[in-house]
Amino acid sequence: MATTAPAPMSAEAKKLEKIMVHEEAAEAKAIDHALKDIKHAEKSEGRAAKAVDKAHHSHDKAVKAEHKTAGALNKAEHKHDQAASQLQSVSKEVNLKTQQHEQIEQEVGQKKSHLQQLEQQKANNDHIRTEKRRSLSEAPTAAPTHA
Repeated sequence: MATTAPAPMSAEAKKLEKIMVHEEAAEAKAIDHALKDIKHAEKSEGRAAKAVDKAHHSHDKAVKAEHKTAGALNKAEHKHDQAASQLQSVSKEVNLKTQQHEQIEQEVGQKKSHLQQLEQQKANNDHIRTEKRRSLSEAPTAAPTHA
């Protein structure tokens, strides 16, 4: 086999070859740089996807907490409404019992006053009867009694 030696290049061909080698190197660098950029972008995209997933998880957790808290609030409001209703009912009962107590106190006062009047009247009548008995025992027997 015969080996052929490369043909001598002209100065312009050398210049053109040098430019093409330089372009190839620049393109290879640009591709390497683009690959690195893609790798960094993919990592950033992965972190962003994880952040979105974490945000969704936090949102779901917050929704559950809000529902739980809203349920507790509704339950507390219901208990408060019941307590307020009970308070109103008991307040009415207190007023009614107070009125009844005042009325009974008045009745007791009237009955005590009536008792005092009766006791005073009895004392006066006892005094009158005692006086009559005394006068009867001191008076001479005027008329015989028929038996």
